[in-house]
Amino acid sequence: MTSVSIKDRAGTQLTTLTLPPDTSIQSVRSAVAAQLNVPCERLLLGRTAKQECTDDQTLEVLKNPEELLVLPTAVWLKYRDEEQDRDYYFDPQARSTEWTLPVWAAAIAGPEGDDYELLESFQPSEKHLKYAHLLRPSSWLEGKRYLERPARKQIDKPFIKDYAYQQGDDEYNFWFDKYLNDKPVRDRAPASTRCDLELDVGYTKADLMEPETAYWCLHFVRGCCSEGANCRFFHRLPSVEECKRIAHTKDIFGRTRHAAHRDDMGGIGCFQKECRTLCVCDVKIPPGSDPVDQVNEMLWRHFSLWGRVEDITFIPSKCLAFIKYYHRCFAEVAKEAMRNQPLDYDEILMIKWANDDPNAAKESQYSEAWHKAQIQAEKEKKSKKAAEKKPVESETVPVASLKPLPEPINISQYEAEMQELASSQSAVLHNSVRMQQVLQRIHSDQLSTLNQIIYPAHLQPAANPPADLPTDEPLAFTSKRRRLG
Repeated sequence: MTSVSIKDRAGTQLTTLTLPPDTSIQSVRSAVAAQLNVPCERLLLGRTAKQECTDDQTLEVLKNPEELLVLPTAVWLKYRDEEQDRDYYFDPQARSTEWTLPVWAAAIAGPEGDDYELLESFQPSEKHLKYAHLLRPSSWLEGKRYLERPARKQIDKPFIKDYAYQQGDDEYNFWFDKYLNDKPVRDRAPASTRCDLELDVGYTKADLMEPETAYWCLHFVRGCCSEGANCRFFHRLPSVEECKRIAHTKDIFGRTRHAAHRDDMGGIGCFQKECRTLCVCDVKIPPGSDPVDQVNEMLWRHFSLWGRVEDITFIPSKCLAFIKYYHRCFAEVAKEAMRNQPLDYDEILMIKWANDDPNAAKESQYSEAWHKAQIQAEKEKKSKKAAEKKPVESETVPVASLKPLPEPINISQYEAEMQELASSQSAVLHNSVRMQQVLQRIHSDQLSTLNQIIYPAHLQPAANPPADLPTDEPLAFTSKRRRLG
């Protein structure tokens, strides 16, 4: 018999079972569902948070594990009840609320208030379910608990004095929103500070004096605000209702937005369309057995702290990712908070705005749809090349159209033919030499008739006739010329 402890993702022990080693995981799920009084189809067991167990496996195949985890199969939204000072949970599918979260569900912070319009658009996807254990916002971000403590000073000396306007710089560039003698900022240098929400969130003068009109502190998001509780801007994250209150011509930090994006898709943004997708470049792929899953886990863990993430798409071939938020103000906060910051390694993230135009033909290189279209086109091109390189199968030729093979060569006959050819060539050579001798004889004895002879092209009279020319043979050619004469 094997004793197995059933725990939730937090490590709390739910029950203990004593089962034989050949028990299947399906039987274990049924036993756990009966003891916990939950639907069996909702339970999913795994050895770790990333390693699920299939129903056909047995405890013996899994090497008799001492404990199994109950993995979530649904995502619920968590809210804070200020009157009772406790959390309650909302089921998006059944549209009902419960005080207790089921063991088979994972909770993420839901939209604040009774904003049913946003609830309709919020549909938890498989990615939310897979990375729900990474979405752990600070308790100071929920409800109004940030009013319990003052915001702390993140640094002692402000960095803004090194780059701000100096007296005498009266020439202002309207197009670039800067003065003439402003000192340039190194955009690609690693960020020297970073906001820690667990420590930095708190109330400021804006919460006490201007709670309806103040903007959020840009330096707080970057982790370099030296004012602390005396700051005239908010030192916390915005809610959905507060994001809707921001004017279209302003960003959440109070900066004026432009009519169009910059050519490099950087800057504050444009007010002609609500862009809520960020393009994160220069993502470092870590070593490991599954680096893509590691990068997705890092992206969800780091970027979900700054707002409600709708979707994250990572493209390994380009080392970039697209982070889509539910509101453009969340994207503005994340863009400033994660600019020039690393994830878990020493990379320096470059964050730009992405183009949300659904027409892929008009997309820029910072658009998710553009990259997906490029990847699809590359796949089609490779498949086309593979089809061209594939050898064409030979067609079957009917037997009637085939030509018969030639008969084998007779070696003795071939040797006789070659010998006959050699003798004929030697006879031709002998006749040619004989003709040359005859012409030389005519040249020496009958020189007057030499000009009447038409020489063949390959025969010319020799200058010195050979001495051993035979004289007893008749000159048939000469006698024939005499009869003609």
